[in-house]
Amino acid sequence: MPDWTAAIAAVLCERLTTCTGCGRPAGDNIRFSVWETLAVAIANILCRRCKAIDPAGAALAALMRQRYGTDGKEES
Repeated sequence: MPDWTAAIAAVLCERLTTCTGCGRPAGDNIRFSVWETLAVAIANILCRRCKAIDPAGAALAALMRQRYGTDGKEES
């Protein structure tokens, strides 16, 4: 089981301010998720535009696989 401490702290301390998908400021209307594998838990946020373009999260999953080289599960 991964340690979620860093992922949760990032959200609670408002460290996540840019969209994981496009890199632009995320604004107030965001969707928080965590990409989880056996070793890591990565906090992600998507801006309204990225969420509307890819509501199922396939693009975010592909980005996480590219970065971390493994499949994970997304938790909202």
